[in-house]
Formats: sequence, structure tokens, C-alpha cells
Amino acid sequence: MAVLVKQRMPRHLYYRKIANSIATGKGLYDVLSSLDRDGVEYWLDDFQGNALDNQYTLKESTGATTVSASTAILASTASDNLYAGFTGGSLNWFGNRHCLFQARAKISSAAITETKFELGFHGAVAGSAGLLNNIITPTWVGTTQGVCFAYDADATTFPVWNACAYNATPTVRILHTTGTATATATKSLTQTAQTYVADVFKGQTITAGGAHATVLSNTTKIFTVDRWLPSCPPATSTFVVSNSYNTTAANSPTVPKINEYHTYTIKIEGVVALYYIDGVQVAEIPAAVDATTTGLTPWFFAQARGDGSENAILAVDYLLCMQSRET
Repeated sequence: MAVLVKQRMPRHLYYRKIANSIATGKGLYDVLSSLDRDGVEYWLDDFQGNALDNQYTLKESTGATTVSASTAILASTASDNLYAGFTGGSLNWFGNRHCLFQARAKISSAAITETKFELGFHGAVAGSAGLLNNIITPTWVGTTQGVCFAYDADATTFPVWNACAYNATPTVRILHTTGTATATATKSLTQTAQTYVADVFKGQTITAGGAHATVLSNTTKIFTVDRWLPSCPPATSTFVVSNSYNTTAANSPTVPKINEYHTYTIKIEGVVALYYIDGVQVAEIPAAVDATTTGLTPWFFAQARGDGSENAILAVDYLLCMQSRET
């Protein structure tokens, strides 16, 4: 006699009608077969044509977006601040429907030292010359809502991926930093080498001297944590702040690399944005968007920086967007 096994659904796919229809015990088969029938609106593009079709809206200064070998390729001209980007062409995705953006992408530039990249949701069909102007002192381009992963070589102090959002004011979470403590206490770590913006590491994991803790807040020099486990680290410990499963900069997906594909996911639950790289949650931003009134569209952006000696090239293997059909 066959035994039915209750299957756990991925959180971003959960919807009551779908959950109730999973009865055969075939796991993923049930989830996928349910998607066409109940509850979930989804859009997958594997970029299998010869060019972007007319559902997309290009936003380019001097650059180009092409499609080759089932990949969308954004390439800016090698000159400072020139860019290539595109949106999904319509504002179909909403926080109150728990929308999800996911893309598998890699940086294909010869180097990343003079480039900028963004991928996520934009609040305007027309796009813009980037969503974020400045990562170190967060400033947004215009007043359009949006959520994205962003890397910007102009932010020379923190050349890493950042989780970004704009809802009246810009919010940034820097996804990797390291240094040497100058003092530690039961619920804090002090460093003096870097000057941080307040709370850019809030909610992330800090490791130091064999101990770890969650960052509750940060000032320009001090991390306040919940508690050190198993005990307070030595006062001069090397520290790393990162939610990545691999905290070394050489291996962490939160630090951009050339020609490495990674999967970038942003899940919006009401107004809260959750950020994942390769399935690992790396950041959370509360009040990231307006849940009900602001529609969003997928967004990809590549821009040359510095002296413009490098083309900014982003290769996108696929784009997936999903959300509940009901609020």
C-alpha cells in the first residue's frame, strides 16, 4: 500500500490552495503541477531568443543589451558612468502579494574594479540611471521605490554586494566587512579602522575570535550585539560581518567575483524585503516598499565607473518572478 508523505513547500511558494492540493506524495511534481492551476502567478524567462522581446523596456546611455546562448547580456561602453539596463516593462509585482524576484547571473567584465551592477525590482517602467547613487552615504536616484542587490566600485571602502531599498528614504545593508577589534564587551565590539553608516549591518552575523553574535545596531565605530556565543571574544580579535555560509572574502558570494554564476533572490513579504544569495538569507530590510500601492518591475543594470577602462558586463541566465494571485 502506498504511503502518502506530507511535503514541505518552499516558503516563497506557499499558498493555502496549493498546499492543500499536495496529496500524491511526489514532492516537487505536486508543487509544479499546482502552479498552473491555483494561486500563484509566475513569469520565467530563459532568454532563449535572439533578442529581448518587446515586453522589456531598455534604459541605456551608451551600451547595449543582447541575447546569446540563452543569456541576456548587458554591456556598458567603457567610459565613466555610461550604462546599459532594462526593466520588465510593466508594474505587475506587489508586496502585498508576496512577490519574488530571482535571477541567476554573473559578472563577465574583465575586472570589476571600475564597474557597477544592480539587479532586483524597480518602481518605474522607464527605469533610471541606476537606482542607487551612493552606497557609503546612501542616496537614491530620484524618488522611485525599489529593492535591489547593488555593487559599486566607486564605494571603494566596501567593494561588496549590498542589499538596498527605497521607501521615502534609502536603506542599505552592507553584506560583508572585516577588520580588527580594538575592544570587546559582553554585548559590543569596537573597531577604529573604518567609519560606518549607522545600522548598515543590522541583523547580520558577526564572528570574532571563535565567537558569534547577531548585530542589533551599529554606529560609525561600534557594533551592538545580542550576546556572544559561546563567550565574549578577545579584545583584539579579527572580526567578520556576513550572513554568508562562507565568511572569507575569497569564497563568500557576498563579495563579487568574475565569471561566477550565483542566484540572487529578493522576496517581499508585505513591506519587508528578504535578500538571498544562493538560497542563503543575507539581509532583511523592514519597511522596504509600500505593500499595496506600488507596483514593481524586474530590473537589471550595468554601468562603467572610474576612468572607464572597463566595460561593465552582466550576464543573466534566467529571470523568475512569482507572487500570489490574491492579497
